Amino acid sequence: MHVLVMLLAATPFNLGDEPAILGFTKDGTALVWTFKDSAWVPNPKNEEDMVLGEVATIAVVHDAQSGAETQYLLSLKRVSRFADDRLKARYASAEGATAFSTWKKNNPLSALSGFTGPRGAAATVKVGEEESTQWEAAGNPVKLVINRGSGETSDGFDDGQEAMYTAQRSAEVWWDPTGRRAAFAVITARAQTMRGAVPEHGDVYLVEVPAPRVEVLAPARLSAEGDKVAGVVKAAGFVVSRINPAQKDRAATVIYAHPDFMPEAKTLAAALPGATIEKLTWKANGDVVVAVGAPGAK
Repeated sequence: MHVLVMLLAATPFNLGDEPAILGFTKDGTALVWTFKDSAWVPNPKNEEDMVLGEVATIAVVHDAQSGAETQYLLSLKRVSRFADDRLKARYASAEGATAFSTWKKNNPLSALSGFTGPRGAAATVKVGEEESTQWEAAGNPVKLVINRGSGETSDGFDDGQEAMYTAQRSAEVWWDPTGRRAAFAVITARAQTMRGAVPEHGDVYLVEVPAPRVEVLAPARLSAEGDKVAGVVKAAGFVVSRINPAQKDRAATVIYAHPDFMPEAKTLAAALPGATIEKLTWKANGDVVVAVGAPGAK
């Protein structure tokens, strides 16, 4: 069976400093995390010195489809008497911790993480030619891969060195519990450089989970119906891998699927009135097989 590979050029988005991912909403529509924002101000007693003025903890709700973000101000602390209240001004319009708690109550979160996802999906990080979850930034290409069934999707970037130091990176994967996408969080570790401390920070790449490939089988007498069914499959958002002759006639259309692909099989059954679903027990040219049938089968 051939593997269908799709390269998705997604734009990463920044997690901020000291990020903590809370997970996707259970409906998979948003990714949620917190980060720390700091404001440094000149020290009037020493013009070459900077002091920490304010520290804020922010929660972010990122819409996985549109990319729109909503921020909540969870806490704001004035650390120095020299603070200029820039963070107070920056987050003046943001709702607070109580509003965020209410939002989470109305939009429950799923903390599904790891390199094995729902419904047979699996994630891999390749740094150069090697698989790795921790690496040193040294100019190697980094590929973020999701496999499911015979499909593969990926995103990636060229990992150049940070200015003035060699960054240490690691990757975490958080899954949309509905199985549609995964968030690869690429975290750069805290480091001490010649110019001072660099806080832990990160970026997220959203990668879509590959849709199943569907093989359509139809006997010779129903070849026209096979083409019609293939059109229905495509209209439902699936990829038709092949249209092949069936080895036998069937009185009605049967959809064969591995247990991991049962939700998609049910979607196809809804689009093909009268179709039934059975377990796929042979090596097919797709993750789901639609065997076209009709009354009068021999």
